[in-house]
Amino acid sequence: MIATLHPFRRQALSGATVRSAASLLLGLSVLSASGCSLLPERLEEDPRPIVRGPEPTRLQRPLALNFLAFRPRRANTQPKGTTNLSWNSMYSSLYLDEHDSAGNKANLDGELWTNTLLARHGVGDDSDIEVEVGVLRAGSGFLDRYVNDFHRMFGFPDGGRPDADDDHYAMEIESKGDNIYELSNHRFGVLDTSVVWTQKLQGEDVTRPAIALRFGVELPTGDEDRGFSNGSVDYGMGLLAERSVGRWTWTGATDYVVTERSDAFRDAGVDMDNLWDVQGGVEYRWNDSGSLLAQLIYTTALARDIPLDALDEPILDLGVGIVWDHSDRSRVMLTFHEDLIGRGPDFGFAINWEWRFD
Repeated sequence: MIATLHPFRRQALSGATVRSAASLLLGLSVLSASGCSLLPERLEEDPRPIVRGPEPTRLQRPLALNFLAFRPRRANTQPKGTTNLSWNSMYSSLYLDEHDSAGNKANLDGELWTNTLLARHGVGDDSDIEVEVGVLRAGSGFLDRYVNDFHRMFGFPDGGRPDADDDHYAMEIESKGDNIYELSNHRFGVLDTSVVWTQKLQGEDVTRPAIALRFGVELPTGDEDRGFSNGSVDYGMGLLAERSVGRWTWTGATDYVVTERSDAFRDAGVDMDNLWDVQGGVEYRWNDSGSLLAQLIYTTALARDIPLDALDEPILDLGVGIVWDHSDRSRVMLTFHEDLIGRGPDFGFAINWEWRFD
């Protein structure tokens, strides 16, 4: 049977490379302008070599939030005996509406707000452990008309948003007519809890970058029936790298996560794909107290058993932002996010506040 998808899907993919380049240039321009207004005057000499990035974000998408996700971080580990606590709040607008003649449907229309607490403790000279807990709230929101204007102005993929009603809510996935996922709206729900161990393999010096390995598991503490969890344990591992030269720091990572199916997916005979991502970030130290950030994260498809672009296509997230030292022991980061392909959140922004305890 031949699937019949909406015509805009083909349009969203055509010219993706051009749109991606334009998006990156636009983001960097906005970042530079906002950085100049919020950060103190830039120093003429190189500022203190303090690495404040990368952006600790993850894919803000309903089904993806059910699985283990490795956040971007430094390859250098937390100093032994010290603890960092960070609060991350991210708000995103999402619109994906597809169906085919075989009864497959993905209707993901709404806005997501996640709030997480992450504690990281240095347990050895070259290793640390982190635990993350969080809550999610989904709703119809208020951003649709503004996101439509934003996409129209800059030519970003719109995923068919202008044809839909503003501020509508639906978060459901069907496979051959069976409902296999639905996220409850207008209520907070606890997300799954992740635990990640990071081991530094080599430190950075004048000839080589810092490199580390990380291993993680996600425990099913969320409510599977309401869409806040897959009800199973996920696990994975990744490789981190970090390199600084003068005012600049580059960070990178690649991760692989073995996912487990929810009971609804299992009953419908639908498999989840194991997830692979590539992360790349750059930081420019503006002065002694602040930096400018840019980041790309590529994530593979969630479920190829359901032949809809919303689920069987990768996602490329662009993030740009600023970060500054609020005090000697705290730091604030503001970031803006846009999916460059049109398969993930169309618009998002986040605030991260970090505290250091010796």
